[in-house]
Amino acid sequence: MRFRLAHLCQGGLFFLLASCSSGGSQSTSTLRSACGTPETYAALKSIVFEEARKQFDGDVKFINSFEQGFTVTIDAPVPISISEDIQRVECQGRMVLSVPAANYEEFGRDKALVQDVTYSAQAASNGSGFVYELGGFTTALDRILIAASSIAEREQAAINRQREELEKAQGRSTPKKKPTSDEDFSGNLIN
Repeated sequence: MRFRLAHLCQGGLFFLLASCSSGGSQSTSTLRSACGTPETYAALKSIVFEEARKQFDGDVKFINSFEQGFTVTIDAPVPISISEDIQRVECQGRMVLSVPAANYEEFGRDKALVQDVTYSAQAASNGSGFVYELGGFTTALDRILIAASSIAEREQAAINRQREELEKAQGRSTPKKKPTSDEDFSGNLIN
């Protein structure tokens, strides 16, 4: 499964390589370096969390919270092919999503989610930046979705407990079942 994300220099959502505003074609060295720049890492992180938001069946505030705290790097980024004619570099490496300390528990006390990935950077046809693709990150994505679900369930349980405590304090209790024909109103069986 591969995901694409376009990045634009003007009004764009994400960082780009410094050469993105040149408007011309990218050199081989620029394409090669696109495998391991902070801008590329930011784009890959955006792809992971955008896909998590799409797949999460709940309030995406938990995904957004993770995204703010995580950092992404690629260990040993390697260009595996460069196509100068289409201004594209294919890369591989080990993606490391560093888990924020506040979220270690949700990730089994792991300090990072590590997964081998393939990704590419291709110069946009209008010279405005790069378009990124990322593949092979489903295990990390699944861990993020499971952790977000766990937090959402804990939060909902806490809300439910608070609601019950408030109702008890106000003299209201949760509705009891109506007696059946074999019970009186106190819940005792009728002989």
